Amino acid sequence: MKKIIIINGSPNKEGHTNKIVDSILEGINPNVEIKHINCYDMNINPCIDCKYCSKVLGECSIKDSMTDIYKHIQECDIIILASPMYFGMFPSPLKSLIDRCQVLWSKKFIFKQNTKERKQGIFIFNGGSSWNNMFNPMETIGKYFFNTLNCDISFKLYIDNTDINYNYINKHYDDILRCQNMINVEVH
Repeated sequence: MKKIIIINGSPNKEGHTNKIVDSILEGINPNVEIKHINCYDMNINPCIDCKYCSKVLGECSIKDSMTDIYKHIQECDIIILASPMYFGMFPSPLKSLIDRCQVLWSKKFIFKQNTKERKQGIFIFNGGSSWNNMFNPMETIGKYFFNTLNCDISFKLYIDNTDINYNYINKHYDDILRCQNMINVEVH
């Protein structure tokens, strides 16, 4: 069974990010196992750069929600990183989750425990306004994050102007269908 983890950086359960994710999930095969991680519902402390994860394989000195999140990330086939843009970047709870994946970076690059299995990755970013290349900073951090997780970016859906254009689901309907189709393809 294919496993998807949705890492959601939005604090707003009725907001644009969740509406976009929900529209994609409507067309997903019902046999797919989906784990939602809403960063605002989790207890994720920031990384304190204690270097514990560079000395103890696969462990962090901080015991919080990340302990289970590491397991879910490592077991999934597809990672959906969904987030609104706050001042040009991810909201801080999501950034804390990304930073705390130093445990997985250490496992891969210090302990050389790199799995050869590649995951599929999806970026779903939205912002209230619009300017040229506005999602570039989020994409850059997302690429570093996915690289650590052995995750290839298979699909990107960036939606701007959500503060004034409430018809964004219909406007991006073809993109949503392409994302659904990509998710529904069998994992090899």
